[in-house]
Amino acid sequence: MRILLIFLFFLVPVRSLIAENLAPRLEKSDCPFANDKLDGVDCGYVTVPENRDHPNGRTLRLAVVVMHNNGASTSRDPLVFLSGGPGQRSVFYTPQRTESKFWNKLREKRDLVFFDQRGTGYSDPAFCPELYEVFTAAFKGLSPQKQTAFQTNKLKECRAKLLKQGIDFSAYNSKVSAQDLEDIRKALGYQ
Repeated sequence: MRILLIFLFFLVPVRSLIAENLAPRLEKSDCPFANDKLDGVDCGYVTVPENRDHPNGRTLRLAVVVMHNNGASTSRDPLVFLSGGPGQRSVFYTPQRTESKFWNKLREKRDLVFFDQRGTGYSDPAFCPELYEVFTAAFKGLSPQKQTAFQTNKLKECRAKLLKQGIDFSAYNSKVSAQDLEDIRKALGYQ
């Protein structure tokens, strides 16, 4: 019985230490863009597993920006902006947001949190950034069928490139993105 009590006595701190090391953390860094009006803005990365079924496997760094509230009365709950698509970069637009009346009005009461979902913007992995131009370019003189064929070919090339890099496509979906957001919440210390 004494051996069991001694074992349990040492097990509790070890479990706490393991849980602390596995807890998501924000690794603060310089912002990946230049702007002289970034007062109250923190940038960094939260590391998450690529495939949550294999937590000891490959990891990804997600780019995160917090625009801290700048008002007299504040709420403890942040406003988190989820970019559309998914696939749109978000962190990139932070300098414009710091000058925006819309965002600064919201910032009077809450922190604003922006992040690039896995595979987008400044987050890992770089999912064929050249595709942005492919899907936003004007296709002068191309029929809709030729435009679709061109885009489909470029997507196939991208997929082949990512498969060669070992990207696990099953780890890129809405469920996993929600889990990433939960890790970001924990890393930033919001309730």
